[in-house]
Amino acid sequence: MKQLRLTLFLLLLGGFAQAQELVLWKFNAIKKSDSIYEIHFRPNITPPWYIYSQFSPKGGGLPTKFTIHSNANLIPVGKVKEIGVINSKFEKAFNINVKYLKGSIDFVQVIRVKKNQKDKLVGTIEFMACDGEQCLMPTKIEFSIPLN
Repeated sequence: MKQLRLTLFLLLLGGFAQAQELVLWKFNAIKKSDSIYEIHFRPNITPPWYIYSQFSPKGGGLPTKFTIHSNANLIPVGKVKEIGVINSKFEKAFNINVKYLKGSIDFVQVIRVKKNQKDKLVGTIEFMACDGEQCLMPTKIEFSIPLN
């Protein structure tokens, strides 16, 4: 039984490491005014892999999800926007039309800062990488983006 648990753990760990290599995230903050920042989350997705859009319907692969940790000084303005080509296709495995992203895409979140002081935006991104034949286990990564 211990050997089975260890094997499952190693398989999950391998899938996590593989997803991080196939989808590399870059983050940056652009100061628009004294109190407004644009936060850019840019995944570089290795072909033929893709990730699901935040707006892919339930019942399909795991939609990309952004979670921003609570910070009294930072207020998200609206929702995370997807800028780039959003693809759509019917997936037989799920029996629905899904929305997915491949290549380079830009997710943008506007943040309002209450006090003009050094701070950082902290949170997580959860996503699932697929290649049309297989999907890796969902991956969750943490981010910490300085706001100067």
